[in-house]
Amino acid sequence: MKITLALVLALAAMACACTPGSAGPAAPKGWEGKWTGELAAEPQAKEDKPKEEPGQDAPSFNDDLAGMLGGYELELKPDKTFALAMAGVDVTGQWEEATGSLALTPKTVMGDVKAEAKPEWADFFSPITADLDKEKKEIRLRAGEPWPNVDFRRAGAEQAE
Repeated sequence: MKITLALVLALAAMACACTPGSAGPAAPKGWEGKWTGELAAEPQAKEDKPKEEPGQDAPSFNDDLAGMLGGYELELKPDKTFALAMAGVDVTGQWEEATGSLALTPKTVMGDVKAEAKPEWADFFSPITADLDKEKKEIRLRAGEPWPNVDFRRAGAEQAE
């Protein structure tokens, strides 16, 4: 009886392990998935660089501000839509991979389409280009104003230091 019960349990476990979709979520393909970001180490381009105030460390200030407002998160979905949250600004739209880069086309900012958005959000509807660093497995957002320079790494991935 004990052997029969053990055999039934073993067969049931094997059946569950072999059932498609039962092994948890599939590994993301390519660049799809959730990404978390940090303010980039290198400064913005000269024309994009904000005026520095005396005694203020801009990268530290921006990191602190982003932390208070929700940080930097990017989700690239399989249906080619994206959700981007950067320091309290939520943007959704379409994404497309090109050779070595990612093109993000915003469709909504803070839940509004361009025609309904507040005038101060107009710049956030501009197309965004991000570099894809396959070696470091990073998405490097370098879109210029109004966006900060942010390096995104796959969410949950261990950081090699």
